[in-house]
Amino acid sequence: MLIIISDTIKKILLLIVLILYSSFVIASSTSVISDTGVITLIVKNRPPVIKDIHFNHEIAFEDTTLECISIINDENPDEVKLIHKWYISNVLVETNSNYLTGFKGNDLVKCEVTPIDNENVFGETKNVSIAINKKSAISKVTSFVIKNYNTNLFDIFNFIF
Repeated sequence: MLIIISDTIKKILLLIVLILYSSFVIASSTSVISDTGVITLIVKNRPPVIKDIHFNHEIAFEDTTLECISIINDENPDEVKLIHKWYISNVLVETNSNYLTGFKGNDLVKCEVTPIDNENVFGETKNVSIAINKKSAISKVTSFVIKNYNTNLFDIFNFIF
């Protein structure tokens, strides 16, 4: 059975073991000059865990820049490196960046993230996917022209309001 213990608890347990051992040695060895013992405490590094993974947009279009955001749980989260892999319609297109652009409408974009800590312990790979929408027709309008048919602006304003 593997029990994961924080650094503070490890120190407290070690102190308790030393106190108990010292008490035992003093109580049982009044006629012995010295007793020695070896206490071995093995500290296991647990792998980093991705608690949450999501995109910076809930809806994505052809011209959207997607960012893959991961929330990590680890004893030293600042020392965790994230390995990103991007897939467009199940084809690997990019690695080692948490941003991606250059997809088309109806593409399925997937971001796959694997955490690795400073002791080269890999965590479980997680992924998130999003369907890309075609750019809407409204967003393609860049300018328009108003033609004047011998009507002054005051008449138009009164007509509207």
